[in-house]
Amino acid sequence: MYVLDAMAYRGDLIGCTVKFDLAAEGKVLVVFSLNGKQITQEEISIHNPDRKPLYPYIGMAHKGIRVLVKVGV
Repeated sequence: MYVLDAMAYRGDLIGCTVKFDLAAEGKVLVVFSLNGKQITQEEISIHNPDRKPLYPYIGMAHKGIRVLVKVGV
């Protein structure tokens, strides 16, 4: 499921949730949301030896953009 042209602006809330419900099967579901609305999700294998561990990151399109990050478990 993908939402085309999902763009974040000043004051928007971007969410990234990793659901470990399927971890016993060697998979996790990663869900991204924008202002509480799901924009995409992807199932990722976590027991594949060729895959590296999951690390969060944020990509910016312009210099000078600032982001407030809240990390929770």
